[in-house]
Amino acid sequence: MTYTKDQAIQKIADKLSELTYEKTLLLLSGGSSAEVGVKALLQAQPKYTTVAMVDERYVAYGSENSNATLLKEYGLQDFSEIIQKDSLDRHETARQYETTLSDLVQNSGKVIAVMGIGTDFHIAGILPNSEAAKTEHDGIIDYDTEQFERITITPAFFNHIDCLYIYAEGEAKAE
Repeated sequence: MTYTKDQAIQKIADKLSELTYEKTLLLLSGGSSAEVGVKALLQAQPKYTTVAMVDERYVAYGSENSNATLLKEYGLQDFSEIIQKDSLDRHETARQYETTLSDLVQNSGKVIAVMGIGTDFHIAGILPNSEAAKTEHDGIIDYDTEQFERITITPAFFNHIDCLYIYAEGEAKAE
């Protein structure tokens, strides 16, 4: 189905409100879906929802190229960030976040995700034909791309998601 941005926010907020008393993990990404996910969360204000990220560009903490920075700009303050102020190298950061995300999934009754689709057709940090797209690992992967180093969920991780919302906007993504 196709929704306007406001309708998408309302649809996701309704789902989060429905689960307000259930331990829920809300997974968010960057790009155009960041605003939709954060606004839905702030509108619903569910009681037992934890928020975490599905992907991040491996950049300096607080960088304008960071998905976490984007989420904060939209008003989200309390969530599990992939990159910490005192982050280790990319691989160690990815392994640490994989443990965090695994624990969050295990301690949640439901896992909801809001993601977008990039103009290059990537979802989360999984670029087409990349190492991330080809792995069978169930968790987090870190790898290099032409533009950014990335840390992202893997395709196999989608099996942990109970409800997935994909949001894309703009002419470049209309197709």
